[in-house]
Parts: sequence; structure tokens; C-alpha cells
Amino acid sequence: MTEKIFQKSNYRNLLLMFLLFLTSANANVFSTDYFIIFYTILLVVIVLKSGRNYALRSIILACVVIVIYTFGYLLKFGLIDFGFIVRFSGYAIIGLVTVTLIGKKAFFYKYVDVIYVLALISLVFFTIQLIIPSILLAILTLVDKALHISLRENTFSYANIIIYTIVERGSEVRNYGFAFEPGFFAGFLSLGLFFSLFKLNGGFDFKSKVILLTIITTQSTTGIFASLGIILFYLIGIKKNYALFFLTIPLFIYIFFQLDILADKIFGLWENSLTMDSHIQLGSTFSGGRFFGLKLAMIDFVNNPIIGYGDYNKVSYSKAILLSDIGQISGIGNYLAQLGSVGLIILIVCFNRSLKEMKLLFQPKIFFTVFIFVLLVFSFAFTITLTPLFFSFMLYSWADNPIQSSFIKLN
Repeated sequence: MTEKIFQKSNYRNLLLMFLLFLTSANANVFSTDYFIIFYTILLVVIVLKSGRNYALRSIILACVVIVIYTFGYLLKFGLIDFGFIVRFSGYAIIGLVTVTLIGKKAFFYKYVDVIYVLALISLVFFTIQLIIPSILLAILTLVDKALHISLRENTFSYANIIIYTIVERGSEVRNYGFAFEPGFFAGFLSLGLFFSLFKLNGGFDFKSKVILLTIITTQSTTGIFASLGIILFYLIGIKKNYALFFLTIPLFIYIFFQLDILADKIFGLWENSLTMDSHIQLGSTFSGGRFFGLKLAMIDFVNNPIIGYGDYNKVSYSKAILLSDIGQISGIGNYLAQLGSVGLIILIVCFNRSLKEMKLLFQPKIFFTVFIFVLLVFSFAFTITLTPLFFSFMLYSWADNPIQSSFIKLN
């Protein structure tokens, strides 16, 4: 009987983690405001019924912060920012309650378990895509259309079936996984690689190797750069293999400058960002990339330094001044632009407290450095900072009673 209850709880935790991924992946209906509202309400009801008072107090505190922001936007813009209320309250509550229900100690183990399964699934689909891309795209498009899964227009160039996304872009074949973009998928994978390698009693096991292989198939500049950094930190911080560490550095530098998706792409994006202002035409729509997107976001931060502009992006520099719709994919930049200095203070306070608890489950001497490294790499390149997943890390300490220094290994 006890074993059945444990199995039921385990399946529930895996589902909760999977839904945390889906609400953060921005690839299908699970990332829409409607589902965020529904799922947020459902999780609050579960917390109320479970009597988890610590988490309930944290939810109330998060709602108070949202109310204060909303009042600030009302004074600043003369309107109630419903988009901000829905998204940020949803992100905070989903992240907070997911950690609470799964458990702080089990959270990172379940993360690795779920991302490992999703990595395996993606490798199967990716292999088929390499062999018969057109046929796979046609089949997945039919499924997507029939179930109305995708957030994108259901054309024969993009299809999502929840567990895998396929996009036709000429001869380019990349592993999108369950996300809307290969680099975004690589972000989930890189965090999984980090948790797998750096948790107590962890190591470079089969799961870690599968996750690393999947990162390579995404051909993501950010993902490969982050994984190289994680491996270097692992060699010197966990294995204490200084000889291999110093032998590996020249190899990684060689790889960095030889691969088009690393040095050439990064330097190219930087050079384009320097001259992009002069090429903008009124009413144009395009992606600003990492560097130019960060530049625009920082201008917005300077213009809205206290509480940002929330979800009211009509006042953003690109729309109000340039009269253009420019995609700003810089996560940390968008966070500052939308939440301002107050949001930055909240971010620092929350992470400082949460990291003190997290490091009890990991190798404490190196954990802080590597985790911040991985988050910064992806926050710079993608809007991963504005997802329920990011808030689950940020509000980790507020999810339930603090972790004690004793640790029980979970499989």
C-alpha cells in the first residue's frame, strides 16, 4: 500500500514538473494567458486544501507585491495593467507552488528525470527528422491542426505536438525539443546538465551524457557555450582534475573559434548591433537579437527606472519612439525594463535567500558560481527570466519550510 502511494506521488511530481516546463516553453496553448490563469487558480485551490500555510503566506506576499506594482502603474499610466497581473502573478504562483508540492529536496531530481525523458523523446523525433523531414513535418502538422496545440499559425513550416516542435527552414535541421526555439530548449537542457553533475552524489552518468548530446543537436550558440562552461566547472570544482582542466581549455577555445555557431555568430551579432539603429525604418518588424535587444531594454530601464513599464509595452522605446515592433530577446534586459529597480532589488533578495538553501543539496563551494553563470548566459540570450521556471528558482526559499542542513538522498 505504501509503495502504491509513493508511486502515485512520484507520477504527480513528474506531471507537475512537466507542466512547469510547458508553461515556460512558449510553444503551445500551455503557455497562453488563459491556461496560466486556469492553472494558477487550480494550484491555489490545491494549496488551500493541503493546508500548507507557509506556502500560502508566500502566495499572499507575492500577491501583495503584484498589487503594489499594479497601483504604481495606475498612477503612472492611468490604467490597470491586467496583462501584468495575469502573467506575473501566474509565474510567481506556479513556480512557488510547484516547488512546494514536489518538495524542495526532490525538485531538482524530478527536474533531471523529466528533462532526461524529454531529451530522449526529442532525439527520437530528431533522428526521424534527419531521415524523412517532409513526411514528419506533414504528420505533426496534421496532429497540431487537429488538436489546436500550436501558438503559431498552422502552416506547413511549423508544428508542435507538445513533446516536440518541428520547423522547416531550408536545409537547416535543428532539435527544437518541446520549446518554441532550439536555444530555449537548450536552456532547459543546460540546467538539467548542471543539476545532474553538481548535485550531491551526482556525476557524469548516462542521463548527463544524453542531455549533453541533446544540447549538441540543438546547435544552440547559448546552449553549447553554457555546456562548455559547466563541464569546465565540473572538472575543476567537482572532479578536482586540474590536469584535464588545463588540457581541455585549449580544446574548448579551438572549438569556440572553429564553429560558426559560436565565435562567428556572437561577433557577427555584436557588429550588427552597432549599426542596427541606422537601418531601422518606421513600422518595421524584426528581432533585435541579443545585443541590440539588450540595448533597447536598457534604454527602457533608464526611462522607467523605478517600477519599469510592466506589460504596457506601448511606452517602450522601440514602439513609442522608433514606431517599430522589435523583438527584445534579452531576458535580464526585459526583466529590468518591465520591473525596474524595485524588481532588481526583489530579484537579489530572493535569490540570495534561495541560493543559501539550494546549496545544501549541491556541492556548496562551486554551486553558487555555476548556477549564476548558467542563469546569466540564458538570461542574456532569452527571456527565460520571465517564465514560471525562473520564478521557481527565484522563490525557492519561500515555497515551504526552510531546508535543514541534513540531507537525504533521493533517486
